[in-house]
Amino acid sequence: LCACVNVLDGVNSVYLWKGEVCQEEEVLLVAKSTHRRWNEIVTLVSAEHPAEVPEIIHLPVKGGLPDYLAWVAESVRADDG
Repeated sequence: LCACVNVLDGVNSVYLWKGEVCQEEEVLLVAKSTHRRWNEIVTLVSAEHPAEVPEIIHLPVKGGLPDYLAWVAESVRADDG
């Protein structure tokens, strides 16, 4: 589903949850994929993530190195089976 996923361990998160301020160490994943795969990614992460409401956000790419963007698209397409 993704060409690459960066795993950033040791992220300190402070957030409001059910009226309480919470703080905990988390792992942040930054996944590179295509818009076409968005729903599949949401389904997979939602099913596997232990949090009641995991942070799953989609950030549009406004630009990038053309060769890199082509690699992402080709890598994701290659996973179509």
